[in-house]
Amino acid sequence: IRTDLIGDNIVFSGAYKYIKQKYSGYEIIFIGQEMIKDLLQECPYLDGFFYFEKEKYRKNIFYRVKTLARISKFRFKIVLNPMHYRDTISDELALWAFAKQTVGWGVDERNMNFAQQRRGNKVYTDLFHCEPSHNVMHEIWFNIEFLKQAGIPVQEYELSIWSKNADVDKKIVQSVEGKKVVSLIIDASRKFRTWGVNNFQELAKLIVRDQEN
Repeated sequence: IRTDLIGDNIVFSGAYKYIKQKYSGYEIIFIGQEMIKDLLQECPYLDGFFYFEKEKYRKNIFYRVKTLARISKFRFKIVLNPMHYRDTISDELALWAFAKQTVGWGVDERNMNFAQQRRGNKVYTDLFHCEPSHNVMHEIWFNIEFLKQAGIPVQEYELSIWSKNADVDKKIVQSVEGKKVVSLIIDASRKFRTWGVNNFQELAKLIVRDQEN
């Protein structure tokens, strides 16, 4: 389950290869927002997809009931929710998946209040915890830590996008092949994360200057 936005899904993309290796005898189904569709549709490590519209789910009770009814038909054996900051929607989807084992983070209250978190924790058979070495840790660190605690030993992974347009993918790969690539994801869903385009431009100039030297 990844009900978060495009950036978080790109950052998690490299994990699917190792999840598929761990659960090679299972069908791996991605559960997430409709907007993610073009990023993962051709992923060779995913066997199926369950998409929904998050805003419509929040606002339309009939759509919510229909979505939960759809997901309940899968009868999953294992559900992984690697979102470090879970939300009530991902918890609700995990609950209605009716899996024998449901795994997630025991998180802080960033996306939920204390009561919501306590209710959500009851959905999971296994809750992971970690102590970051710094106050601010990159999402990849949390993803790798989640995989390790789920019994999937990974030290690092590469980010990927699997587009339906193979020609575009090939051109992108050819343009960066053999080069060091730095990707700046400048979008943010919360105001406190907004840094400003000008700051990113200056950062890009510094990175280029550093590489030239």
